[in-house]
Amino acid sequence: EWGGIVRLRALSAQEAIRYTEQIDGKAKKNSNAILVMTCAIAEDGSPMFEDSDLSKLSGKSLKVINRLATLIVEQNDLGDAAKARAAEAAAKKD
Repeated sequence: EWGGIVRLRALSAQEAIRYTEQIDGKAKKNSNAILVMTCAIAEDGSPMFEDSDLSKLSGKSLKVINRLATLIVEQNDLGDAAKARAAEAAAKKD
């Protein structure tokens, strides 16, 4: 649907924590696009998108963005339980 293959990489623990913190804030409306922007990689492993590409990515098919985001959430265990664990871990750091 985007004219090529979209490869997804796993998030590091730090990226997962940053993502869960972002979606609790003002970035919530773009949470799926941010997730795809973070995890989508080219064939050589380089990022497909830069931070400045958020508006460009948000203009792409919502259906595709949501499908990719769902795969990323499943791959990285980012469901509600994972969000709670990340928050507990962050609280223990303080």
